[in-house]
Amino acid sequence: MKQFFTPNRVFTGFMIVFWILIALQLTAPFEPKDDSDFPDHSSGMSVLTDHLTGCQYLGRGSLTPRLNADGKQICIKVEK
Repeated sequence: MKQFFTPNRVFTGFMIVFWILIALQLTAPFEPKDDSDFPDHSSGMSVLTDHLTGCQYLGRGSLTPRLNADGKQICIKVEK
């Protein structure tokens, strides 16, 4: 019976995983950013807009209203 995990196959598998991880690291700086992000990295939150009311929310698993400096929810005008 022939051995499946030969050293050559194991090395090739590690190299494939290595290059995939390198490619993911190189594309990370080009992810789109919004104004909820830090200057040097993403906050992981997304800005969502209710297209019926125009009010904005921050989301990352759950939603919370997006507030301005006065503590009022940010709502934009929606064309109907």
